[in-house]
Parts: sequence; C-alpha cells; structure tokens
Amino acid sequence: HIGKHAWAQETGWQDYDIKIAKALLRDAAGELLADGEHRKVGRRAIFLLGDYFHYDTPDAKTTKGTPLERDGRVEKMVDEGAAILFDIIEQSASTLPTEVVLVPGNHDSMMTVALRHILRAYFRNDKRVTLDDAKTTRKYFTHGRVLLGLTHGDKAKKRLGELMPAEVP
Repeated sequence: HIGKHAWAQETGWQDYDIKIAKALLRDAAGELLADGEHRKVGRRAIFLLGDYFHYDTPDAKTTKGTPLERDGRVEKMVDEGAAILFDIIEQSASTLPTEVVLVPGNHDSMMTVALRHILRAYFRNDKRVTLDDAKTTRKYFTHGRVLLGLTHGDKAKKRLGELMPAEVP
C-alpha cells in the first residue's frame, strides 16, 4: 500500500506513509532474499498480489470508488514505488533468474496496469527478469508439479480451487 497515509493517534494502530511502506518492503524483501540464498533455491518469483499502489484516482478512491486516506503526491507514490521495486528485482536477479507476477487489487487495478508497463520498460533488456504479461485478474505459477493460483482477496478467492483446473488443465 504505497501511498497510504495513516496517523497512529487517529487509527489506533501505527503511523504509515510512503517512507514507512518502503522500509517495510525493503526489510521484508531483504529477509526473503537472504533466506532464499541460505536455502540455495534455484528459482525466484516475486508476487505482487494487489494494492501495491494504495489508490487509483486523483480524488483518492479505490478502483470501485471507496474513499481512502492517502498521501496525495501521486508522482512521489509512483516514483518511490517503482524505484523500490527496481532495487528489489535487481537484487533478486543478481543471484537468480527472477519472474515477476502482478495481480491487480481492488484499490489499484489501473495503477497495476501502469506498473506492469513501467516494469516491462525498465527490464526490457534484462534477460534475468521475466515479467508475467497476462492481463488477467488471476495468475498461475508452477513450482515443480505444484500449480499455484494467485488472485487478490476480492476476486474469486473462494472459487479459485474450482477455477484452477478449468482455466489451467
């Protein structure tokens, strides 16, 4: 949720903004990449499962129109959100081929399209990075003989088990 803005005294939980979102993302990615190195994995995938950017519209609403608290600096949200992903993907690809899969969320389906284009342009000549370019809300990924179905929580979550064998026999 890059672009979300919250004040702990108002929400009863924690402060949250672009700077905090980036730090959380960098720390989590660092731990996961280090764990993969420790386990000597042979392949890496980065799944972005929706709502990466917190909102879709200039008036700070989700794709379907729900109003949100947000950082109103759209340019900063996109610049900072893309830059942190560039760093994480490059760090991953420096040791292993990396597949990137974007699933649109209910907050940012339009911004997810833009992010996919940004990432495709940035990594267009990088043979270590593969970007899933399917325009669907459900994505599928194989790991050995296991098929993983990916979707955002508002999209067919309860029906994914029924849809998978029909869509990916």
